[in-house]
Amino acid sequence: MSLADRVPARALVVGRHRLQTGLLAVALEHASAVQVVGESSCNGTLANSAERLHPDAAVVDLDGVDCTSAVRMVRVIREHAPDAAVVCVTETERDDAAIAAIAAGATRAVPRDGSVGDLVTAVSESVGDRLSKPLRIVSPLSARQIEIIDCVARGMTNDQVARLLGVSASTVKNHLYTACRRLGAASRSQAVAEAIRLGLIAP
Repeated sequence: MSLADRVPARALVVGRHRLQTGLLAVALEHASAVQVVGESSCNGTLANSAERLHPDAAVVDLDGVDCTSAVRMVRVIREHAPDAAVVCVTETERDDAAIAAIAAGATRAVPRDGSVGDLVTAVSESVGDRLSKPLRIVSPLSARQIEIIDCVARGMTNDQVARLLGVSASTVKNHLYTACRRLGAASRSQAVAEAIRLGLIAP
């Protein structure tokens, strides 16, 4: 029997909206498998809460959170509570913020229309997974987006990439925009750096 099976997972609940964060914490408190040890906003208090409370898991509500903020929140948690699993509550498992969060190190995403039991199970299983095996990074980008980012990394312009791939420059621009959002990058160069960090393209 794993540690996650024997004792409740100590969870930090994080979100932009205090009321929603509180309601989520109350819902989790009713589950014997989870012990809520604190609540935090996604601003400057997050780093302190994560470091001080040493949670087994962080439950992050991504309501109203864009891709860049989702990436930043996950990275703060991973930096200040490196042993914590990160479970996100989001609109769908495949929306852009969820994909960006998972690329940044979140364990999994739970759809908002799921049950509290689904979330509790995700937290318990994620804690167990982190105790038994290393984190698996999931690519946030499609094969075409990775191909375009790789071309950008080699110094190619949008027009050059379009000619090489046989698509329009506007298609390349759209793919780059989506890739930047999913990587939490504010520019082409940041997107390239993040893709290299995640092992999506060669340095």
